[in-house]
Amino acid sequence: MTDNNDWLDGLDETELVIEGRLSNERKDKSPQYLLPLALLQHSIGMDGVKQLHDSENFCAIVVTPSPDWTLPLMHLLKPWEWDFVQARVTPLRPSQIADDTSSLRTMDALAMGARVLGIGHDPERLLPSSMRTAADMVVRLPPPNGEVIGAVIKRMCGRTLKVIPNDIAFGLTFDEIVACLRPGTSPTQCIERLKKAVASKRSSSPITQGVPTIHELHGYGDAKTWALNLIEDLEAWRRGEIGFDAIDANVVLASMPGLGKTTYARSLAHTTGLPLITTSVGKWFSESPGHLDSVIKMIDKVFVDAKAAAPCIVFLDEIDAVPNRATISPRGADWWLPVITHLLDKLDGAVNDTTDRLIVVGATNHPEKLDAALVRPGRLDRIIHIAPPTAEDMQGILRQHLGTDLEGEDLTQAGQLAAGASGAPAVSWVKTARRTARSAKRPLQMADLLAAIAPADIRTEAMIEGTALHEAGHAIVADILGIGEVESVSIVIRDDHGGSTMLKFDGFLPTRTAVENLTMQLLAGRAAEQWDDGDVGWINIWDPTTSTSVKLPNWSPIFSQGLSWYAAKMIKEWAEERNQAFHSDTEKAAARVAHREFLLDVMPNAKSIERRRRARQIEPQTRLIPGNQVEIKSVDRDEDRDIPHDTAMARAPEAIPVKKGRSFGGKAGQKKAQETRRSNREQKQAGAVEKDSKPARLPPVSAPKPPTVDLAAIKARVAARVNKKGDGEAA
Repeated sequence: MTDNNDWLDGLDETELVIEGRLSNERKDKSPQYLLPLALLQHSIGMDGVKQLHDSENFCAIVVTPSPDWTLPLMHLLKPWEWDFVQARVTPLRPSQIADDTSSLRTMDALAMGARVLGIGHDPERLLPSSMRTAADMVVRLPPPNGEVIGAVIKRMCGRTLKVIPNDIAFGLTFDEIVACLRPGTSPTQCIERLKKAVASKRSSSPITQGVPTIHELHGYGDAKTWALNLIEDLEAWRRGEIGFDAIDANVVLASMPGLGKTTYARSLAHTTGLPLITTSVGKWFSESPGHLDSVIKMIDKVFVDAKAAAPCIVFLDEIDAVPNRATISPRGADWWLPVITHLLDKLDGAVNDTTDRLIVVGATNHPEKLDAALVRPGRLDRIIHIAPPTAEDMQGILRQHLGTDLEGEDLTQAGQLAAGASGAPAVSWVKTARRTARSAKRPLQMADLLAAIAPADIRTEAMIEGTALHEAGHAIVADILGIGEVESVSIVIRDDHGGSTMLKFDGFLPTRTAVENLTMQLLAGRAAEQWDDGDVGWINIWDPTTSTSVKLPNWSPIFSQGLSWYAAKMIKEWAEERNQAFHSDTEKAAARVAHREFLLDVMPNAKSIERRRRARQIEPQTRLIPGNQVEIKSVDRDEDRDIPHDTAMARAPEAIPVKKGRSFGGKAGQKKAQETRRSNREQKQAGAVEKDSKPARLPPVSAPKPPTVDLAAIKARVAARVNKKGDGEAA
């Protein structure tokens, strides 16, 4: 910094003004006294300090940078003849609120023309409302910058350095700063101690230990750009060039699992030097009894701790675990709505109140499941999607984990083999390669790394060839249709798929042509497999009975048409047990016919429960008919076959329904059952059984037809009635 005599003279003048009111222990000009005084004058100037010191009938609030500054500032300001001083670090417990008299004492003191002072890092929670409302001056103190530290050093040592970084004490508590500013030492020694303290505190954090900086990360795309902008803005804020409200400090990271969202948050904390508070819905339950009030208190604790450590990063992991109010069940809504509402309220304060100085980062694997209110403008409205790392990204990730191993080696081939995988397995690959080298008692070689990334393939030659055809189909069609740039094509097994084709999209406009082209590209792998008779791909078929995805061979349409996943899997297993060929479409169709013939032969001699189960497996279109027969409509032959099927479902419609009544035990129960059966038989024989069925549905009401008028008939009826009436009168 530039030497500023006016600033230092002001500090001396302030000390002379208040020297008469200081205790003897303060007259030694120790850093415990000089540091809060210098920060106070730097924030409000000499005029503000004099107003704070001399004003009568006056109410002031001093907002400290963090809780550890509350006590030193109280020691500095309390001797300035205040009639009532309220200084708190933690809020009152619910049991103490009823007995708290601070608000009443504030009101009485101000009514008598006295001086009232409140000190705390969070006035809304720590100070009485009457004091906040009636305050004549509110002083918000920022963390000490280079100018404040330089003024203290000059007052202690008689001189200072010309240039002191503004972040020289960033992240240090009040006690840690004071421990570095020692009277009797040179300014250079004080600054060196501060630098070592900051570096030591950053490296000793277990959360950020061993984590690379944001600049060293690879494969994060827009997320890395956002982080670099945040770091630049934080530096500008520390220099006093911008306010905290000018910083874009809130984001949600969305990606598939394993792409390093947690590592990103740790790296961000490590690079910025800010504390990191990690939380999740799982922690709210695991670290509390799990009741509604305890979960809400856990949410409060997270943001209270974050404000106490501010500026701070709050990492909301697995934020999609907070239910979406649009899809939650009515039963779940009764419990979750208070939790969701409370979380949204806390996020409003953290995001919109710049005095809290919080950076909120959310992480989710399912951004589509987030509540709309959670990601609306003004909350976590920025969602950045992290894509799987490209071949170039994987080279950087591998280089980072290799350290000094394989220095100077070209990792292009390794990056291409690893393309499509997440960054998480890279650590395992490097460890496996190093273990291989240790076992061979030699330095690590490129072959060790390549073998770890792409281990020996256990697939048959036909399956490997078919996988290559499948991925080539995706790549060729994408190139022909101009969907995107093909970055890599791999047939290395990764998780649940045997290969991958990586495309780089410049953008996607969902026009009809674009959607049709994308659909063709996605189906191109299946189409390419038709060039060869081999059956090598895999598909996932949803099993509604277990709500899981079942992995099955890539069935041909001739074979799988009309089959359930279970029947298709059963036919494949049946063919493999008999060493029957099951590769080409023709072989699959033949296996289906042979399996049906097998069932038709064994079903007549099977038990009734087995016949009932097997009947549906022969053909999905099985139709039950009255009696004890099942009619099978064959799709491959022109004849029909009947199979005995003795089940309750196939009973005659005139069967007598048996109502379940009250059960009786012993002989009384047996007697009651016999009487019931006898009564039912007699009713059936007599034909007096009342059917226990739903009332017949009324036929649909048709539109009324226009009436047909028969004038001759009407005249005849009228004439007959007239004649009859005349005869009666005559009689």
